[in-house]
Amino acid sequence: MDESVPSPPGIHPTHEDQTWRTELKRPRRRPPGVMSDLDVKNAHDIVLQQIIDDLTREHQGHEHDRVTLELAQKIAEHQLAPKPRPWLDAVADSVISGNAYVLTQRTAEICDVPPPSSRHPGRSIL
Repeated sequence: MDESVPSPPGIHPTHEDQTWRTELKRPRRRPPGVMSDLDVKNAHDIVLQQIIDDLTREHQGHEHDRVTLELAQKIAEHQLAPKPRPWLDAVADSVISGNAYVLTQRTAEICDVPPPSSRHPGRSIL
């Protein structure tokens, strides 16, 4: 099957020129098994949310340093990028109070985020 694009009137392209024009019109597809950047970010966020959810169930009321250390260790065990200390502190504070830190709306929908132990208005950090 000839997939070449007809040349405009008055122009006689070579075969290479016709192939080039055809390639521009084809959508680029990823090979099977290759994830987009968004897929990678979503998968990363889901794993991280699961770590936070598990810690929230297990470590409510525990010492801040212990929760921060375990959070950092779990992140490393799952080969995720290390998080800055202020982020670890914020998540640990939420875990200790029994309120899971939610990463994104998508992770909240997909993961089994534990219900909050107290009624406080939520805050979004964008």
